Amino acid sequence: VVIDHHNYDTHIEKGILNEHCLEFQGLERLEAREKIVAKLESLGFIEKIEEYAKSMNYQMLTIDGVKVKFPDCSSALVRASNTTPCITLRFEAKTQERLQEIYNEFITKLNEIIKELA
Repeated sequence: VVIDHHNYDTHIEKGILNEHCLEFQGLERLEAREKIVAKLESLGFIEKIEEYAKSMNYQMLTIDGVKVKFPDCSSALVRASNTTPCITLRFEAKTQERLQEIYNEFITKLNEIIKELA
């Protein structure tokens, strides 16, 4: 079971970011991606996810964003998209219930981080 969470279709029209993208409105998607990744890096967004995973003693990979690997073979991935101006969130688990647990945990944490950075 997989959730791949983003709102690409509602924020890009003909390859150009729309009004939902605030300061990135009007930019072409690949140009916007570079600026969004730079902003996330300057804010320490991915580092805050990594700090959270470390604080929870989760096993993780940090090659491209943060991928948390759980003992039950479930996982959570948070990274900048390679092709779109979005943060990619990908959650995998063997059951729908476990998938929902992981999703809820990381969405809650991401919202906390966003509020902290705002």
